[in-house]
Amino acid sequence: MLAALMSGLAIIAADPSPPAPAAPTAPKPTATKTPPDSTRLVCKKETAPNSRLTQRVCMTAAEWEQRTEASRAAVQEIQNRPRTN
Repeated sequence: MLAALMSGLAIIAADPSPPAPAAPTAPKPTATKTPPDSTRLVCKKETAPNSRLTQRVCMTAAEWEQRTEASRAAVQEIQNRPRTN
């Protein structure tokens, strides 16, 4: 049986006929484009302060960026305040 398999493979490998031409492929429809990065919905799990429970928060990428920038600005403002003794 192994000899028959090997001889069959040898015949296939030695076949000089050119491969069949590939059928032309139709262009894929572009109706389902991915949304731009700023409108893409991103979900994250967040833990509330003084809690062990997490909740799922979903916002667009632009909203997450705005939230991050607002947090940075708040921290920067607190750090730049003059100290009162």
